[in-house]
Amino acid sequence: FTLALGAAWLAPWLARPGTWRLLDLLVAAMMYAVAVQLIVAG
Repeated sequence: FTLALGAAWLAPWLARPGTWRLLDLLVAAMMYAVAVQLIVAG
């Protein structure tokens, strides 16, 4: 039930390409941060 309400609430934002670009950028930044931490930890 909550998932459906959240999807309906986010639908207008997720219809925009800019939102997906920002989301992809955030995911990429998190992946790079994890990779750097793994490299530093050795």
